[in-house]
Amino acid sequence: MTYFVQWGSPEFEEAVQLAIQEAYVGVEWSSEELNLPVEYETIHLDIVEDISDIDVADARKMPDGRFLITVEASLDCNFDVFIFKPDYPLVEDDPRLFIFDPSWNKHYMRAEIALQFQSSITLVLDTSDAEQRKIEVLYITPKIPDDERLELGRRHRYRR
Repeated sequence: MTYFVQWGSPEFEEAVQLAIQEAYVGVEWSSEELNLPVEYETIHLDIVEDISDIDVADARKMPDGRFLITVEASLDCNFDVFIFKPDYPLVEDDPRLFIFDPSWNKHYMRAEIALQFQSSITLVLDTSDAEQRKIEVLYITPKIPDDERLELGRRHRYRR
């Protein structure tokens, strides 16, 4: 889906935020991509609460007149996750975690985790209409510094 925005308007960030959410509805993320322990399973984006610090890293004009743009941005998102009930003690101290259905089924809990992370976002901007621009998000790549990568997961693996 695409969203119409006027370039440089206050609605631009909101349009990118909505385009990200629409593009990633139903897409499963891995725990490694989001720097989460393996105990977090079946991770899906629920909502993009906020996007900030948008900085254009690269912009290229495509043959059809649209622009392929890569931006760096900070995302504040909520993800739905499932946790195998016997694994819950390994993640229960995570302050970002909220269990909203502890008895989702016999084996799993359903939860939400709030994450803030830097990301690289690739999008297409259609400028064919001078007043309104169309934004389509192609990719989101979380950027997690190596010194933070899987720190929580390593700590829990030793407790097993």
